[in-house]
Order: sequence, then structure tokens, then C-alpha cells
Amino acid sequence: MTYRPGAPARASRTLRRVVPLLRGAAVPLGAAALALFALAVYAASGAAGAPDAVMRVSGARILLPMSPDATAAFVNLRNSGGSADTLTGARTPWGAAMPARTVVVAHAGHMEVLNGVTIGPGQALTMAPETVDLMVPDPPHLSLGQHVRLTLEFTGSGTVTTDAVVVRPGD
Repeated sequence: MTYRPGAPARASRTLRRVVPLLRGAAVPLGAAALALFALAVYAASGAAGAPDAVMRVSGARILLPMSPDATAAFVNLRNSGGSADTLTGARTPWGAAMPARTVVVAHAGHMEVLNGVTIGPGQALTMAPETVDLMVPDPPHLSLGQHVRLTLEFTGSGTVTTDAVVVRPGD
């Protein structure tokens, strides 16, 4: 190994120039590491992912009861969110309503209660007698044009309240 006079002095000067640069970089590097750690914890918690469902309700109507046993309510649903949501039921001022569909066997129809109706992200559902509706048991006397508060219950969106207009069947 060859000795060079003044080498330790040059190394000392270089070290004096580098140390302040390293100290200045420590704060941004530490902040970036902390942000990366926080993002990893957020993603691992399951909170990161598809945005929540956002249910929009329109065109709510309830059929003028032809029987004291039950009637049907219909709404138009649009999920403008980023994940699916399921309609599990509804409430009226006089009781619960359930998602249902009409099943026709040998020219006779009956209502079949459903556990729920799922609306995917970006999808819509227009309830109709031929598809899905809300079965409303034991309705009180209702008048044409009357407004009835209808609170829909979703697994993701919680509750959404709207006014349903009483209409004649076929309207």
C-alpha cells in the first residue's frame, strides 16, 4: 500500500460535504417510508378496494290494493357506485315489505319472497310485475295519488327513503 500525503485531509473534506446532504435527505426519505407503511396497513385492513355502492331510487309507485292481503310496490334502482349492493327489504308506515317475484305455474301465479336482489356496479333494475317487486302485506286503505313513504334497505348503502305514489294496476 502506498502512502499519499494529504489523503486523510481530502477524505475528511469529502465527508464534511456528504454528511449535510445525507441529513437533508433523511427527512424526505423518512416521510416516504412512513407513507408507504401507512398505505400498506390501509391496504391490509381491507378498506382499500372498490368504492362503495351508491344507490339511486326513482319512479317509486305502489299499486292500489285490490285485496286486503297484499299489494306490490315498484321502484327503479341504479347503482352508480363501484361495488354491488343488495336490496334486502323495505319498510312502509304500516310494516315491512319484501323483495318478491311472481311465479306462474299452470296459468296460476303466486308471489315468491326473495332473500334479496343484487344490483351490480353501474347496473340498474326497473321493477315490474313481470320481474321483481316489493310485496307489501296487509296494506291499509289507500287512495289514488296518495304518497306513501317507502324506506329501502340495502346491505351496503344502508337505508334509502323515497315517496311512492299510489297508482292503479297497469299504470
